[in-house]
Amino acid sequence: MMSNTQQKLRIARRKAACRVLGPGKRAVVWFYGCSRQCPGCIASAMNSCGIFEEETPEGLAAWVRSCPEIEGVTLSGGEPFEQDAAALYRFLQLVREDERGLGVICFSGFALEELRGSENAASLEYIDLLVDGPYVDGENDGKGLRGSRNQRLHFLSPRYENMERFFLSPEARNLEIELDMHDNILINGIPDRNFLGEFTKKMQAAGYSLSFETRT
Repeated sequence: MMSNTQQKLRIARRKAACRVLGPGKRAVVWFYGCSRQCPGCIASAMNSCGIFEEETPEGLAAWVRSCPEIEGVTLSGGEPFEQDAAALYRFLQLVREDERGLGVICFSGFALEELRGSENAASLEYIDLLVDGPYVDGENDGKGLRGSRNQRLHFLSPRYENMERFFLSPEARNLEIELDMHDNILINGIPDRNFLGEFTKKMQAAGYSLSFETRT
């Protein structure tokens, strides 16, 4: 895998401090675009809205490394492995050079076996925990740091191995809900299957009108 690339990464959203997508305070990158289109995916509108920024691997890594007091970075989306493979590899390589020894958690709709046989195989050496497999709405059991119970946790390094029981527990499911300056609702974390409907009803009962048809 070549380490230099002129390709850019497509970013739907980024957050410098998140506490619901892995241990500790983490930077999070939501990549733009996913071809899998899993029914019930909370990010489907975001992935089809056409709104994203392009960033070089060097620029995105510099942003991650500028985030203060983080334990690591979580990659979600969208589908991280549908980005340019060389650009993703270079980004992860640079993140790993941070003197703090940042951990990397990655969510993907592809199975580990698929990734090991693809052009993205080299990037796996920089990932500590891979959560793999397509989202299946009927298997969203409200437990763990994965959307549905068919998805698997692969500890590709020893970094988070002793946290496996927590990652699979209901306690690992938490959300951060934000309202930005443009009245967009931003949801960080992994919601339960019926969360959006129940949340919308409660907000409407309180006099707020919500729509999740846009990117947020």
